[in-house]
Amino acid sequence: PPPPPADEPPAGAKDDDSDAGLRERLLEAALKEVPAHGWSVAALSAGAVTLGLSPTAHGVLPRGPIELVRHFSAQCDEALKKEIEARSEELGALETHNRLIIAIETRLALLQPHAATWPQALALRALPTNLLESLQDAQALSELLLTACGDAAATEVAPKLMDPHLKRASLAAVYGAAELYMLTDRSPGFTDTSCFVEREVAALQ
Repeated sequence: PPPPPADEPPAGAKDDDSDAGLRERLLEAALKEVPAHGWSVAALSAGAVTLGLSPTAHGVLPRGPIELVRHFSAQCDEALKKEIEARSEELGALETHNRLIIAIETRLALLQPHAATWPQALALRALPTNLLESLQDAQALSELLLTACGDAAATEVAPKLMDPHLKRASLAAVYGAAELYMLTDRSPGFTDTSCFVEREVAALQ
């Protein structure tokens, strides 16, 4: 049969767009249910119900709650990226270690509203079936943190002769440790976490 006219989408394209839009709306609705249900199928089901869908509509997310975790993390990364760009002039006037501290603390602040349930998210990320993507996400975040240091200053993070891949791994390790520390921090405004971040960043130099 002849191909469809140029101004018509290929067969199935509209369905694909509709599915992507439904997944996005479901993930956004489910995020609002996380404080009550955690990073779980229950949160996905509750989110579906708020959209007027069947509780089983979460089946459009075949991998389950890990998709919710990654969706939220991607949002945090995007917010951090925009913050770095918006404050580029301010950050450029600071020493490298202070830029890195600000970037890490900015990213942690985005996570703080979900600190009570985040251990559940970390457990999901550590599952063997999710580990590769979790490592990729950690690498992407470390790239953002390195970007915050500035092009010229990035070489000053960690020993100068360190392999770039190891340098990124070091940043990911510092952020991961700070995240874990924050989950047990009961100080006002997570001030102990801020002190921890400062110590860990200083140890990189």
